[in-house]
Amino acid sequence: MSQIVSRKADALWGIGSFSSTGLRSLLRHSSALDSGGIPLLSRDEVQTLIRTPHHLKHRLILATLYTTGLRASELCRLQGTDIDSGRIVVIVHQGKSKKDRQVPLSPDLLPQLRGY
Repeated sequence: MSQIVSRKADALWGIGSFSSTGLRSLLRHSSALDSGGIPLLSRDEVQTLIRTPHHLKHRLILATLYTTGLRASELCRLQGTDIDSGRIVVIVHQGKSKKDRQVPLSPDLLPQLRGY
């Protein structure tokens, strides 16, 4: 089942050179687990994960998912006009439960997204 989901995610994001097996391995060997058994990544592991893809688009996808906590479906619907540079937030339209919401955006990520 996880291979099917992984292939769908790869196709959705256009990530051909990014190995989902490598991601699973990184998570499995992560330095810490929270109390629920969910792997937590160190700062170095997160940086490695985000820098792994060769294309800027893929690095920005991972960085945006990580820093905002958006769902993959919300990220797919995100448009440039949904970024409020003044308040440094992302406006998510019709997210889960068909509700709009605002999500804080990393000030370091904002210029990268604008540049792309």
